[in-house]
Amino acid sequence: MGALVLVTAAALWLSVPEPEYRGWTLSMWIDHRTRASLVTDKEREEAIRHIGTNGLPFLMRWIRYKPPLWGRVASASFRKLHLSDDFVGERESRGFDAAWAFSVLGPEALPAAPELAGLLSSPDVNVRYRAGVALGGVGQGALSFLLNVATNRQDALDLTVLFAAWSILGTNAAPAIPTLIGRLRNPDQDVAGTSAALLGISATQPETVVPALSEAAGSTNAHVRFCAVEAFSAFGQSARGAVPVLVRALGDGDTAVREAATNSLRKVAPEVLGMQAAGGEHGN
Repeated sequence: MGALVLVTAAALWLSVPEPEYRGWTLSMWIDHRTRASLVTDKEREEAIRHIGTNGLPFLMRWIRYKPPLWGRVASASFRKLHLSDDFVGERESRGFDAAWAFSVLGPEALPAAPELAGLLSSPDVNVRYRAGVALGGVGQGALSFLLNVATNRQDALDLTVLFAAWSILGTNAAPAIPTLIGRLRNPDQDVAGTSAALLGISATQPETVVPALSEAAGSTNAHVRFCAVEAFSAFGQSARGAVPVLVRALGDGDTAVREAATNSLRKVAPEVLGMQAAGGEHGN
């Protein structure tokens, strides 16, 4: 972390020029707006990989960007007047482009992971979100940082950041599955519920995860039950082993759990849901 911070500082204070590839600077290559019609995504990715870790100090600077107060006021005023605020939003947009670039670099960007993790505590909403997306792009090397968020920070914004990062991780989240399964029994409802939700986002290893979620769906805590029942929907028919659990959840005392069970059955075993409806009609 220290080495990357020093490099970042050098880029800022010594005005090190941006690295280039085929005559374009890094910021030109990652810009998805002005150059979308000039280059393909494949060419953009090739450029980012060619520049490699030399671009990390600049990507980090753009991710950390927070607009000054005057910029936020001007942007809001222009939007109210239905005028373009691109002159203010360009640097914000570059920050999101920089976060995307981490998914291209993947594990090569691991040296930036500690600094990105630190930005998850930023008071700026966009900085936190960009940092989370970038960590997801780094891959398996960032798992420990994201799991720390899942344990220690539980407000709505943090969860949005965490879920976005986890979606980007995809199969790279596989090594975290045993840890998440273990946390389903955590006495803290937020930790257990978030773990269930992340298992649903990963939607992998159903032979192990579905039984664990089935157990969590029997929790005495309604929030944990809801998260576990909702997670089944991501597995589709791979979660058919949980059908008895979902049918039982249709009669749960909590409205949110009942709705989650209905939604999950639509994905897991829609014919069972139809049978339940028909049975109800006959009963009447």
